[in-house]
Amino acid sequence: MRTMMRVLKCTLLSLCLISGGLLAQEGQTGTVQSMEQDNGFIVISDRRVGFADGITQVYWQDQLVGAETLDQGMVVRYTVNAQGVLMRVDILGPAAMMQALELN
Repeated sequence: MRTMMRVLKCTLLSLCLISGGLLAQEGQTGTVQSMEQDNGFIVISDRRVGFADGITQVYWQDQLVGAETLDQGMVVRYTVNAQGVLMRVDILGPAAMMQALELN
C-alpha cells in the first residue's frame, strides 16, 4: 500500500511539473526574425512557431489588428497552444515601428 501511494504521489508531482512547464512556455517575449505565414510559421528569437490565420490573433495596444501588421524586427509578447501554434501576439516595439503603426 505504501509503495502504491508513493507511486501515485510521484505520478501526480510529475504531471504538475510537466503542466507547469508547458504553461511557463506559453507567455514569452522575443523579436520577429522571419515571416513565413504562407508556409504556416514565423520565427521569433530563433524559435519556429506555427501560424494559422484562423487561430493566431495579433494585437497592438490591446486592439486586434491584422497579421499583416507583423514585420521583421518587431518585439512581441506571444503565447502558443499545446501544438506550438501562435494564439496571441502583442506587438511591443521598437519605438520607430510603433510610430509607423500610429501613422497608418
